[in-house]
Amino acid sequence: MAKEPLRKAIKEHEIDLTYTRGFQEVLQGVQSYIAAAIISAAMVEKALLTLLSKYLRHCKESDALFEIGGDLDGFSKCIRMAYCLGLIPNSLKRNLQTIAKVRNTFAHSDRTIDFSDNKIVALCMSGFVLPKGFTNMPKELEIGLQNASGPHPDKQDEVAGQYVGFCLLAFMALSITSGLTKPVEEFKNPAVFWD
Repeated sequence: MAKEPLRKAIKEHEIDLTYTRGFQEVLQGVQSYIAAAIISAAMVEKALLTLLSKYLRHCKESDALFEIGGDLDGFSKCIRMAYCLGLIPNSLKRNLQTIAKVRNTFAHSDRTIDFSDNKIVALCMSGFVLPKGFTNMPKELEIGLQNASGPHPDKQDEVAGQYVGFCLLAFMALSITSGLTKPVEEFKNPAVFWD
């Protein structure tokens, strides 16, 4: 029996607005910041794999590119490839790189960390680029992570909200660019939107 690949693109029949809403619902139920960081980055990475796979032949060789040991077996490699192919603009590339760094910091830390960690705060507060025309993160994209810190939000909630908000923006831009979701008016042309 063939085993299911760990990293794979989103199939067209699997995606609709419920998938994007699912992004928010999954994170609303998250009980820890570590889970929020890793799950939201995984969803963004899956959207990036989907975009890249749209430009590859549908064959075993293409599938092998994304497997462990394949040429595109890491989030950072996929980001570089999408940028070099002209599929994403520089500002989205930078945001994806920041998402990958935050995710990796959480995933590879040898101690328990959260969004109050100095390295995480620095990445989240200076590593992201807002899309054109935005002066700050739109409130409707801020996802509440109340369950992660309890009933009293703090600075950590603000940093986590910023990170997850940028993950959602990146997810939406990648999904629209790959043709999986219909753009809302502001996202008609993601490349113009970002650079």
